[in-house]
Amino acid sequence: MLFKTNHTDLTPRENTQKGKTTAEEFPSEKLDCFNQNYKMILDAVNDAILVADIQSGIIIDANKKVEDLFGIPREEIIGMHQFQLHPPEKISFYMEKFKEAAALGTQITEKMYIVNKENEYIPVEISAKVSEFQGNDALIGVFRDIRSRLLLEDKLYNSEKLFNSISTATGDMIHLNDLSGNLIYVNTVTESLLGYSQDEIIGKSVKDFIHPNDAKDIGQDIARLLETQKNPPARDIRLLHKNGSTLHVNVKGFLVEARGKKYIGAILRPIDEQLKMNEKIKYYQLNLESLVQKRTISLEKTLSEVQTLNGILPICSHCKKIRDENGYWEQLEMYIRERSKAEFTHCICPDCAKKHYSQLSLEDLDFNT
Repeated sequence: MLFKTNHTDLTPRENTQKGKTTAEEFPSEKLDCFNQNYKMILDAVNDAILVADIQSGIIIDANKKVEDLFGIPREEIIGMHQFQLHPPEKISFYMEKFKEAAALGTQITEKMYIVNKENEYIPVEISAKVSEFQGNDALIGVFRDIRSRLLLEDKLYNSEKLFNSISTATGDMIHLNDLSGNLIYVNTVTESLLGYSQDEIIGKSVKDFIHPNDAKDIGQDIARLLETQKNPPARDIRLLHKNGSTLHVNVKGFLVEARGKKYIGAILRPIDEQLKMNEKIKYYQLNLESLVQKRTISLEKTLSEVQTLNGILPICSHCKKIRDENGYWEQLEMYIRERSKAEFTHCICPDCAKKHYSQLSLEDLDFNT
C-alpha cells in the first residue's frame, strides 16, 4: 500500500501555466483542510508509513503506527536517517534495494528487518516507491509487521512436516479430493499399493480408481456426507491396480476444512490378508465337526496301537506265573503278549545253561536266540 504523492505539495507554488492556481490565489483555509485530511488518512492506515528524502535519507514524515512498531515517538523518528531503523549489518544490502527502486522508479516489496527501541529485530514486509512529496522526490515506505504471519507460517510448516511424516510412515493410504471428487493429494503408500505415480493420480477423479461395482456406493456416501455433514460408516471396496488387479480396502471418509475451503478426506486400509484369514476361519467353522471326527478317529487308532502295563503285578516267586484280573495264573510271556504288542522268542541264559546243560560246552550254545 503506497501513497503516490504526485502534485501533493502542501505549500502551493507560483505557476504561470494557464488554469493553475498561484500561491497568492490558493486560500489558506483550503490548504489547512488539505493538510488535515492528509494527516487523517495517513494515521488511519494500519501499517507504519515513513517518508524519507531521496537525497539525504532523512525521514521527513511518519504516521502514528510507527510508534507502535518502533516504540519511538513519531516526533523523534522524524529527523532520523532511515537506516538508523535497520540492523547495521544489513544496511548495505537494503541500500542497494532502495537504490534499485529509485533508479527504476518502480515499487519494490521485500522482507526486511527493523530495529525497535529495545534493540529487537522485527521482521517486516516493506513496500517502497519513489514519489513526489512536497515538491521533492521522496522514498515512501509502508512497513507491515509480519511476526504473527511468520509464526503462523512456521506452525503450518511444522504441521505439514508432521503430517507428511505420519502419512509416509503409516501402512494406510491417505487421499484428499475436492468436492467434485478430483484427487488433490495422495500419500506415497498409495503409489506403492496401486502402482501409479502421484502425477498419474493427482487431478483424476477418485472413481477412476474404484471398481465399477463399488463406485455407485462411494458416490452415494459422498452425497450423504455433503448433505448431512456427518461422516459415513466405513465400508469395504475394491480399488483398481495399474496392472489390472484389484485391491480390497476398508475406507473411512470424512470432511476436511482448510483455509476456508472444504475437502473430502479418506483413509483406506488394505484388507486382502485379513480377508484371507477370515476365509480360513470360515472354512474351519464350517468343517469343524468333520475335522473333529477325523481327529478322533486318528487318536483312537493311535491309542489302539499303544498298550502299556502299569500298576502292581502279582507274580509267583518260584514259577514266575502272573495272576490276572480274573484270578487265573498265566505264564509271564502269555500275560504280557495279550496285553501289549510285545512278542517273545525263547533262548537260554549262561547261568541256566551251566545248570541244565552241563554236558555241553558253552561254545556250542547260542545265547542270543
